[in-house]
Amino acid sequence: NNAKDIDQIRESFISISKAIIGLNESFEPLDYKVYIQHCPMANNNKGADWLSKEEKIRNPYFGSSMLNCGELKSAMK
Repeated sequence: NNAKDIDQIRESFISISKAIIGLNESFEPLDYKVYIQHCPMANNNKGADWLSKEEKIRNPYFGSSMLNCGELKSAMK
């Protein structure tokens, strides 16, 4: 069933995003801004973060159904 597949993909994306955010915070600054964005409804309403090269919210957890839902937490450079 496709719903289970997308749930598994979202779960994996949460783990991958946490790891990449940690790597970005641990190493030398990048030569461009990277934004940490947050969706409070992802992960069964526990919330989850992701990285974006754009300040504008493009929610990867809910896609076109809630594309602009989320908030900017911080920016790294």
